Amino acid sequence: MNPTRLYLQKEKEGFSPLLWFHNFKFNEMMFGIYGLNQKQSKLTLEFPEYVLSDNELEAVNYKYEDASPINKQLDHITCHGDGKFHLKTKNEDKDLYIHELKSITPLGPDVPIFLQFQILSDAAENYTISKKSPKKPSAQINLSGREYIVLRGAFSGINYELEKEMAHLLALLNDNKPFVQQAVTLKSNSFQGLFFWQKGILPDHAKNSRPPGTFASFMFSVENNMNLIKTFVFE
Repeated sequence: MNPTRLYLQKEKEGFSPLLWFHNFKFNEMMFGIYGLNQKQSKLTLEFPEYVLSDNELEAVNYKYEDASPINKQLDHITCHGDGKFHLKTKNEDKDLYIHELKSITPLGPDVPIFLQFQILSDAAENYTISKKSPKKPSAQINLSGREYIVLRGAFSGINYELEKEMAHLLALLNDNKPFVQQAVTLKSNSFQGLFFWQKGILPDHAKNSRPPGTFASFMFSVENNMNLIKTFVFE
């Protein structure tokens, strides 16, 4: 997988980078989240983590007042071949690697879903326009004004039936109502990713009360068929 980017295409204004992914060597992957100002984002807030069964996933209720301030510059997020995940920051004094955890299985072409995530963007108007043209390979999501996206995604080994499982998962999570507006797939010699998204319009009360930035929830499978969920805000 070559470095791949996901952009917000803001009508005739231009493009704003949102996410990047890179399967930089066999069985290992890293990715990052751009900030509102086009540059690598700052990890501003962390919500309490949850360990939940599949049946409890939709019951998660996030309250802004429960989030703890972090304020560390993000470098990237890494998924190592041995199953270790961590966030790498650009902090110059300590805690360079934070939020480390270990997958129940090593990563490789045959591994089932090892990472799921959900992205809740800020309003399109809050992302600055890049002066550069989109780099290839890339995908663009048309968005403007106060529109935002909810994006669900997952990564597995390249030999796993990811599309089939994600279609089943989305049907369950949305009570068999359609979720998908568009989808993007990423493939390499070891991993594959699949993303679905839909748009909404940020209401007044959310615009004035939510912390600025991109919300990102990461879900990992842990022992006893449970799911560990970590949620952050990146500005």
